[in-house]
Amino acid sequence: MRFQNSSKTGFSLVEVTLALGLVGFALVTLLGVFVIGISTERDSVEQIRAANLATRLISERRNNPLEGNSNVFVLPPLNDTSLLSNPRTFYFSESEGLLPSVSRAAVACQVESHLSRDSAIAYLTLDFYWPAQTATNTGARPNYRVTTAIPLTQ
Repeated sequence: MRFQNSSKTGFSLVEVTLALGLVGFALVTLLGVFVIGISTERDSVEQIRAANLATRLISERRNNPLEGNSNVFVLPPLNDTSLLSNPRTFYFSESEGLLPSVSRAAVACQVESHLSRDSAIAYLTLDFYWPAQTATNTGARPNYRVTTAIPLTQ
């Protein structure tokens, strides 16, 4: 009686299938992490842009709180009482700056102002939305909000 040599080297079909399943699961998991990372990075970039724009707008208002037209932006003066009931929306593009409409805008900024009781201080609130089209949705929450107090007397 002859015995066959059963010590063949190699992987069985079950082992190969399990290995491919594990590799596929790992790749799908990594791909999901990359998608989340890219989305988070995009939000971070937009938040930095909004913070830089807010800094520019606030510094411009601090320098000229009562003038409507400034060197950089066309913002209403802080003593404009219509801003209390009707916030104004401005649209910005990184390459073109201030835009007249939402069509090519990357960021929308709603400007609201409240005067103190003695009208010596204006409280300026800037709400930033991206994409800019979300600013037109009723009840939309801003992606970035800044509130600051600006003295109206020098």
